[in-house]
Amino acid sequence: MPESPYADFARRSIVDWLPVVQAGFLADRAQPADAQQLATLTIAVIRGLLQDRNAVQDEARVDDAHALFVELLETGDRRSAR
Repeated sequence: MPESPYADFARRSIVDWLPVVQAGFLADRAQPADAQQLATLTIAVIRGLLQDRNAVQDEARVDDAHALFVELLETGDRRSAR
C-alpha cells in the first residue's frame, strides 16, 4: 500500500498499537510469541469490525460479533483449537 494516501496511517495503526495490545496479553501471562499473534489478530478483528460498522451501519450485528470475540479471548484455549 505504499502508493496509497493512507499508507502512513495504515502502517502507524499497526506499529503504534501492536506493542500496546501485545503488552496486555503479556500481562495476562501469554507467551511472547502467542501475545504477538493474539495482538495481531485482535487489531485485525477490531479494524474489520469498525470498517463493517461504518460501511453497513448494522450496529447490533457488529456489536454482537465484538462481544463474541471478547468472549473467545476471555475463555478460549487457542492451543486446543489447533
